[in-house]
Amino acid sequence: MSLPVFSGSAQLVTVAMLAGGAGMASILLTTLLLNLRNLLYGAALAEGLAPAGKWKWLISFGISDEPFVLASSRFQKTGPT
Repeated sequence: MSLPVFSGSAQLVTVAMLAGGAGMASILLTTLLLNLRNLLYGAALAEGLAPAGKWKWLISFGISDEPFVLASSRFQKTGPT
């Protein structure tokens, strides 16, 4: 499940929902909503990722909770560049 789903929290919720007998539509919607926070992470760090140019979308895909906190802290201290 780690190949198609990057989010550990979504994986845990999916397993719990499957064990509880939830339908696939509910599981997919819940996973989508949980992963929307990564989109917000990318938006918040967009200025700092600007030097990556056309590769910015690929880098922002890998932003999870921990890298977001570290990058935000660094940007607050030194600026985004």
